[in-house]
Amino acid sequence: MNDPRLVEHNLDNLRYVSERLAHLPHFLFYGTLLGYEREGTIITNDDDIDILVDRKYHDEIHDAFRSSEVFIRKRRARYKTGLFLQGVRVIDGIQTYIDFYLYQDIEEHSYIAEHWNYVGVSGTDATALHIPKDMIYPIQNARMQGIDVKVPANPKQCCEFLYGKDWGTPRSKGADYTMKVQNHRPVMVMKDS
Repeated sequence: MNDPRLVEHNLDNLRYVSERLAHLPHFLFYGTLLGYEREGTIITNDDDIDILVDRKYHDEIHDAFRSSEVFIRKRRARYKTGLFLQGVRVIDGIQTYIDFYLYQDIEEHSYIAEHWNYVGVSGTDATALHIPKDMIYPIQNARMQGIDVKVPANPKQCCEFLYGKDWGTPRSKGADYTMKVQNHRPVMVMKDS
């Protein structure tokens, strides 16, 4: 969707979500982290915001948005996996989205495992991202467009992990590239010109 209000609406969602999740450890990731680090705001035409939360807080996410403007989808089978939740909020008649990726943090591992990621395959260990903990912890307080947010310990390193060495070059997902997971790492596959 090419709607100039998307950035404004996604920033409004970011403020709303950040306030409601302030008591839980969470952080910006995927396109929202890329926008934070590369542009200092939401990426133009991004249709959602992306938040990572430890899956042990699954029920607390539901509680945080109970009786709120955000409807957490529960009925679709793909949202019942405990790996991903999607919030929907209507702003000015436009349906907006908040994606909650629920990662697993096993103490003895040097990484967190995020199973949903780009692939959207529930519960498949082969396509889980293994994100090094030293990139993530300790989670940092930050500001984006005047909004208090939380980010990983090393946002630049996370962006390089997610999008490669050229993460600073804007590209259009779908038109310029697709993503896959190989050996538990993201791989950007460039489309031919």
